Amino acid sequence: MAGSFFSVGRDGEVVILHPLAPGGRIDMPLLTGFDAKPNPVTIKTVTLTGRHLEDHLPGNYSLTFSNDRSNSILDDFQSTLDIAKRSGVAVPTGTVYQYIRELDGSTSTYQFNEVTFQVTELGNFKGDDKVTQTLMASATERRRM
Repeated sequence: MAGSFFSVGRDGEVVILHPLAPGGRIDMPLLTGFDAKPNPVTIKTVTLTGRHLEDHLPGNYSLTFSNDRSNSILDDFQSTLDIAKRSGVAVPTGTVYQYIRELDGSTSTYQFNEVTFQVTELGNFKGDDKVTQTLMASATERRRM
């Protein structure tokens, strides 16, 4: 816990599990960012009397993982996904666990279920620059454990 008034990025940790990953796990030693966004479904209506009503239903979650490349895990995982999809194989979903160290010293754990993955950036190899990769995912739900 770096801050005493609010959470900072290093208070979080994620574990990515997928049956097609080597050893069933996607380990990125230089994971630099994790972003989770809920995508609620908005329902709107206008009654005959002109009253505007709106409600929000649970939708899926968009997940983004930023990684400074230090191994071939994302390259290999994307290759495995491509081969499976092109072969007509049903690609199984994965699971993501998010751990957050709270200010009071406790840990909050959340589980993202039925996660589908897509590597969207394998990296730009240029001179002395670091190579950044991006893994995107979609989860059907997020549960507190």
